[in-house]
Amino acid sequence: MANRLVLNACSTYGRLFVTFFLGLFSTWYITKNLGLQGLGLVGLAAGSFGLSMALERGSDAAIGRELAEAIAKRDRRKISQVSAATFAVCFLLGLLVVGVTLVLIPVILTGNLNLEMEGGNVQQAFSILLLCEGLAGALKIMGTVWRKACFASRNILVDNVLMILERVGRPLVLLVVFEALDAGGQISLVLLWIGLGTVVWSALYVAATAVVSRRLVPEVRFAKSDFNRSLVVQTIKNAAWALQFSLVSGFLAQMLGLVVNLTLGLTFNGIWAIVIQLAGWCMLLSEGLFRGIDPLMIHLQVERGVEGVRSRIPLLTSIQGYVAVAITGGMVCLSPWFLNVWLGERLQTVGQSSDLMTDGRSVLFLIANVLVLQLGGILVRSTCTPLERTLFGLGHVRHYVPFVWVGGMVAVLVSCLPVTDGEFFWVPLGFLLANVCSYGIGVLRASARTIGLQISQDLQPSLVKVLIVGGATWGYALMFRTSVDQTMISVGLTLLGLAVLWGAVVAATDRSIRTFVKRRTLASS
Repeated sequence: MANRLVLNACSTYGRLFVTFFLGLFSTWYITKNLGLQGLGLVGLAAGSFGLSMALERGSDAAIGRELAEAIAKRDRRKISQVSAATFAVCFLLGLLVVGVTLVLIPVILTGNLNLEMEGGNVQQAFSILLLCEGLAGALKIMGTVWRKACFASRNILVDNVLMILERVGRPLVLLVVFEALDAGGQISLVLLWIGLGTVVWSALYVAATAVVSRRLVPEVRFAKSDFNRSLVVQTIKNAAWALQFSLVSGFLAQMLGLVVNLTLGLTFNGIWAIVIQLAGWCMLLSEGLFRGIDPLMIHLQVERGVEGVRSRIPLLTSIQGYVAVAITGGMVCLSPWFLNVWLGERLQTVGQSSDLMTDGRSVLFLIANVLVLQLGGILVRSTCTPLERTLFGLGHVRHYVPFVWVGGMVAVLVSCLPVTDGEFFWVPLGFLLANVCSYGIGVLRASARTIGLQISQDLQPSLVKVLIVGGATWGYALMFRTSVDQTMISVGLTLLGLAVLWGAVVAATDRSIRTFVKRRTLASS
């Protein structure tokens, strides 16, 4: 299991670094051509696409679990029936995304967009962009069963390659559109062709995924005779819990973006888009370490029972927590300098904005400070991710979904408090509270009630060590936080000091990690 986790992590981090640089380019390119308000506009459209992404991730998780369980039992007839049922569920979810998108479009257009200032065709083009984002998400959801066949059969490398193919679409569409329209052209045409290009790329991606999956996982095939109504209904029931979790947890940042748009306008929505992009990258880098752990835990339960699964939770939680502390602490330390290098020139133009009435340097530090609270929520979530994925894989998601709903409602209520420039911090604070409620309370409580995990005996030592390492690392990051004027050598030395401190504190506080590393070294030699 350890070797497979390492291979999964390597392929996942390869994918994440590719998508990281693609995302850097996309945000920089949009800001260069359309400004911060244009980024807010495109980010708002991507927020509606975030709904379909949340449903896609929920269907990903649910379908991966169903297929992994069938593949683990090596029952070809069962695999065909489950494949047919999951395809039917994906098709229904795709139709749901289209319907919800049609409902969201008028809601989004009622926000503080000021589109009438840009011309009469912009609102119509933006509506088409929103619809195209929903259609693209629906297409990808309908094709989920083929990609998750690779994931469920533990071909994580192929799954990551397919996800890279999907991520390439956005920057490629942006390049083609802006170059074809002479560095931007009319904003209405830009929005229109971005939407149409996104739909075309999504269709090509789904077709390529189906071809690859059917060749690599030939047992995931189904005919009309394999459709079983009762199994479809049961799959929908099982997927409903995963969809609730993914919709509320995965769509939360985009939902808060809608709140920002309704209360503050496009400029602040552009700021929020940058914050959730950086925090999202940190989350993916942190959680990528154990991506694919849920099908592995399903296979492990079949082979060794629940006790075999439970015995691995403390070590996995410790490792995940330390990695999350290092990544989030590094971003806290690096963010002012990094934001200036990445978007500094574009942020200088924000000083003329009627929404902010400040200079670019102040906007930069506003983003960096808001990011600290957002990363706090990511740290809580990432530390509990191995436990949450294990509970999901074993079918216990219903035990913590109520806490996810409560956390989501708390986040929205807190974010709806009267906000001005100085009070923008209510939004990331709501996100932080939501993750504490969902993961810090809900997941831990569910683990004790379902798999018999003793929090005080099994998890408390690991969590205390993670807290000690986190306090030391984040304290250093905040104390020696980079400035916009630092040289690259100075920034490198600061990050080196952070890494040395992190490693020293981990080595001093956690003997189990040292023992694990020694065993792996001896085994490899």
